[in-house]
Amino acid sequence: MPSTEKTPNLGLNSWLADDKPKRVDFVEDNNIIDEKLGGHLSDSSAHLSESDREKLSSPVYKTSYSGTGTATKNITLPFQPSCAVVYKRYSGFCNYDTDISAEKINGAFFSSDIADDDCGGIKNSVLTVKQSTSAQDDVFYNLNEQYGQYVVLAFR
Repeated sequence: MPSTEKTPNLGLNSWLADDKPKRVDFVEDNNIIDEKLGGHLSDSSAHLSESDREKLSSPVYKTSYSGTGTATKNITLPFQPSCAVVYKRYSGFCNYDTDISAEKINGAFFSSDIADDDCGGIKNSVLTVKQSTSAQDDVFYNLNEQYGQYVVLAFR
């Protein structure tokens, strides 16, 4: 016979002294627990996935590189970022260079949504930066200047 009383949250049996429990009562209680707890544990909106935990534990990766002067440079990151920022140390993000009569771009924002742009791009876990050899439309990309020191911030 099921109990006279039930627990308030799950409706499990809460027997009184004169109740007579039966095996079926325990089986029903176990099924209720399995349904409620099992459903809760598999609820991805209530619990973080392993990749979500990783994003929260290390959302930003920072590294640096020395420019080589080549037209492109690939920086392999430990994950596929959603976006990244690259900038040349000790320089403004951009400045007008009178020697080349162009805007010199010393820093850039990259998005994984754009695989290749004039200044580079992100594909999988590789960030590619570009170095101009001459100004195009009064813009000179300066993201791999020989001996230049650059910082990379990559975001999951």
